[in-house]
Parts: sequence; structure tokens; C-alpha cells
Amino acid sequence: LDVIAYLRTMLAHVDESLLTEWEKLVSGAEAPTEAAPPPIDISADRRRFVARVRAELHALVRALSLGEWEEAAACVRQRDGDDDPWTPEVLAKAVAPVAEEYGAVGFDTRARRAEFTQVTQTGPHLWTVRQRLRPPARGQTARYAVVGWRDEEADIGAWSIEGRIDLRADTNPEGPIVELTGIAE
Repeated sequence: LDVIAYLRTMLAHVDESLLTEWEKLVSGAEAPTEAAPPPIDISADRRRFVARVRAELHALVRALSLGEWEEAAACVRQRDGDDDPWTPEVLAKAVAPVAEEYGAVGFDTRARRAEFTQVTQTGPHLWTVRQRLRPPARGQTARYAVVGWRDEEADIGAWSIEGRIDLRADTNPEGPIVELTGIAE
């Protein structure tokens, strides 16, 4: 499921119409007929839904770890009329304290462990999400020119990405589904 969620996330960046057709095939929706097909609810299969959320959060962590602020901004859902959108500049500023403490945001197999992602349903078609951040692994520190490294178990991720998912208006929205609410300790 993680591979499917990863492919789905990558496909969404390329062409949303292909993704919509693929999700129709996966959900068992038939070819268009006279009647409108039933709406797709991406949260109906919890395992697939959580895999998608993890894939989106991991894409965000990857972009943050590389300092690719434009890509990171593209990984989060931006609401129309949002007074405080997560622009590349805002993301860079929000990650600065994490980078100051850790040297950089880690993105390796340790950082992508399932236990570091929490998806909690808070209501019908409403969830909160949390992705704990890790310092770079020993092998990653050379890439980021970080002096020293932390013991692997010394810091299990005090910093985290926090967000929410709201599918009340649309159970199959285009683009990312995670709305960032903060990066906090």
C-alpha cells in the first residue's frame, strides 16, 4: 500500500486527470453511463487512506530536508482565502528552529517509520495528522555538512509537523489533502 500511495502522490504532481481515472478503476467505478457515477470517498478504505497521508507527509519531509521550499509548499493543501498560506518563505522560517536544533531535518528510513505518523479521526471526514521529525542519520550528516550527529535513540522526534484533513465538502479532492497547521516542538 505504501508503494501505491507513493505512486499516487507522484502521479498527482504530473497529471490530476490521470489520477482521477486511476482512482475510479481502483475503486471499481464503471465506465461513464447515463447516470452519474457515485462519488469516490478516498477515506473509505482506512489502510489506503493512511498510506496516502503517509506518502504526502513523507514527500513534505523530503522537501524540507533538502531545503526545497517551493516543493514543500506544493506538498500541502492550501485553502482558498487562507489568510496565512504556507508559502516557501513561511515554511523556511517554520523549519529554521528544527534545523538549528538538529542541524537539518532528517529523511531516511528511520524518519519514515510508520510509528512516526499519526492519523486520528476527529469527526466524520475530519482528521488530525502528526509527523514526527528526526535529526539526520549518521550517514546523512555528511550530505548536509552537519558537524557531529545525535545518538539514534537520543531524540525520538520532539519536533513534528502537524496538520488536518477535512473531506466534508469533497471526499476526493484534487491535489494534496493535508493542510499544515504548524511545525512545533
